[in-house]
Amino acid sequence: MTDPVLKYYDEVLFIVVVLGFLSYIGNFIAKKILGNRGKLSNQNDETEAFFQNGQLIGTLERLLIFIAILIQEWSLVGIVVALKTIARYKELDDQNKAEYFLIGSLFSLLWAVSIGVLVLLLIKETGCFEQLKFLVDDKTMNVKIL
Repeated sequence: MTDPVLKYYDEVLFIVVVLGFLSYIGNFIAKKILGNRGKLSNQNDETEAFFQNGQLIGTLERLLIFIAILIQEWSLVGIVVALKTIARYKELDDQNKAEYFLIGSLFSLLWAVSIGVLVLLLIKETGCFEQLKFLVDDKTMNVKIL
């Protein structure tokens, strides 16, 4: 008889690695892409908080979009983008902040969708992660992955 803790070791490790890619690696790449775009000449504590909060929001956004891809609930993607836009609406009057926000949002969307599709492909096309096969069951999967 196998140890129940070790029974799901591969799946848990896989999920931890994926979450690391979505959050830490995603934040690292986003910082590289955004570069000095976030550095405003008249930066103060308020704008610094804007950018720090943006990093946390971006991480949560990528996680929610990833979950939406896995459970194939496409309306959740729209809700995440809409909530993020509504929350920052007044701050987007500043052109620099608006561009920063748009670039970050588009990167987060692209990153989360890419990781989500890659995960679904790995689960469906490999013999690994048997406990996660329910995510790509032909009866529940609405999208064909080539």
